[in-house]
Amino acid sequence: SRLSELMARRGVDVLYGEATFIGGNAIGVNGRELEARNIVIATGSKPRSLPIPGAEHLTTSDDVLGDLELPSAVVFIGGGVIAFELGQVYARAGVDVTILEALPHLLAAFDADAVAQIVGESERIGMHVRTLAWVKKIEKVDGRLRVAFVADGAECTVDADRVVNCAGRVANVERLDLGAGVIVHREGRIEIDDHLRSRSNPDVYVCGDAVWNSPQLSPVATYEGGIVGRNIVDGPRHRADYGQIPVSLYTVPALASVGLTEAKAKEKGLGVKVHVNDMRGWLSARTYGETVAWSKIIVEEPTDKIVGAHIVGHAGEELIHLFALAMKHGITASQLSDMVYGFPTFASDVRNMM
Repeated sequence: SRLSELMARRGVDVLYGEATFIGGNAIGVNGRELEARNIVIATGSKPRSLPIPGAEHLTTSDDVLGDLELPSAVVFIGGGVIAFELGQVYARAGVDVTILEALPHLLAAFDADAVAQIVGESERIGMHVRTLAWVKKIEKVDGRLRVAFVADGAECTVDADRVVNCAGRVANVERLDLGAGVIVHREGRIEIDDHLRSRSNPDVYVCGDAVWNSPQLSPVATYEGGIVGRNIVDGPRHRADYGQIPVSLYTVPALASVGLTEAKAKEKGLGVKVHVNDMRGWLSARTYGETVAWSKIIVEEPTDKIVGAHIVGHAGEELIHLFALAMKHGITASQLSDMVYGFPTFASDVRNMM
């Protein structure tokens, strides 16, 4: 593979096997003992297990992507990113889709008003979305799977051909023997400092999905890997800053976000002006026949700095990078609006969003 060739060119030895700690600066793999000044944990994540009767019937997002047959009905347990992305794929293919979320809020990391737009569009294409739905068990009935859950104080059931575990992902560290590496953790959550080092063993760094409190996204993993590499070379001087990293939910339409939600801005006590736009009547949205085109831009009033941006549809997964760039480099809302944009483009609407 290209990655293997790159490692070979750079003189990196790649060992295939399952590694475990055998000391603070040593690991064992395939019967070999390796010692190093620094060790990096970058083991990724795995689906969170669900302690419910019938959990053995659950499939994961990995299984879904390899499924050769189209089911007639699918239930997703958990109302997160994967449930909505894959749920829409199924729904647009004619599959009956149900999402069951135990918490009162869906897609909690995103702005609530933006999420409402996505939920509305998901329901428009036929998806069934339930919150405060506690799954009790999964059982096989007449060759199908029956999910029993409690919602609104009532016992409910829904039948499906697939039941997908979308209750989140956890760091894949349980078989590393962290204790032998003097690495303090709580249920797999490694305690780290601002430099991505283990608090109990600063010779060990963590990056990617193994970091429990950062977004589980491949660009974030790459960014954290760079932070770790620089800290190993330069000493612990570099810190990760997630404040201007854009994230997207790749539904149709997509939801893109960077910075603070409106609720977080108010929680921080910031004096902000919130610009909300339903853009369905704008020329660009009508040109592309968008069923949803919506934005919320949050601007700190005293400084005119953008502190949050949230876009649904309208090529938001691309436009969000303009707002991230402005936030990172201190470009004010007025300056971003004063730019001359090519027309007719989605980008030309940025000036009217604020």
